[in-house]
Amino acid sequence: MNLSFLVTCLLALGVYSFVFGGYRIRKLSRQSALKQHSRDVYHASFLAACATLLPLLIVLVWSALSPLVLNALLKAQLQDLLGVLSTGEMGVLMAQTKANAAGILNPAFVRDEVQQATLYYQALVSTSQTGRAVLVGAVGLAGLAYGSR
Repeated sequence: MNLSFLVTCLLALGVYSFVFGGYRIRKLSRQSALKQHSRDVYHASFLAACATLLPLLIVLVWSALSPLVLNALLKAQLQDLLGVLSTGEMGVLMAQTKANAAGILNPAFVRDEVQQATLYYQALVSTSQTGRAVLVGAVGLAGLAYGSR
C-alpha cells in the first residue's frame, strides 16, 4: 500500500473518530442525568488521538527502519548467490537490483543473479508494505475501540 494512501486513510480514520466521539458523548449525556465533566470536543479529540497518533508513529518508525532492513536482507541474498564480494561490487549489484526492480534497466542486459535478487527484493518490499498496512490498520482500529470504551 502506498504511503500517502495509508496516511490519508489514517487521517480519514481520525476525522471519523472525532465525529463519532462527539456524537457518542452527546448521545450519552442526553441519556444520563449526570452532567459531563468536560466539553464534547475533548472527548472527540481523545478518540481521534487514540485512533491516529500511535499508528502515525508506527508509520514513521517503519518508514525509517524498513530501508535499512531491506538493504541488509538484499545484501545477504546477493552474498548467498554470488559469494564474498568487495564493497564496491556489492554496491553496484545492489544498485542494479534496485534499478531493475524499479524498471529502469533493460532486462536483456541484467545478469541472472541480479534478476533473482530483483525478484527477492520485490517480494521483500511487497511484504514490508503489506505488513505495515496491516499493523497500522489494526492499531488504528484498536485505538478507536480503546478510546470509545
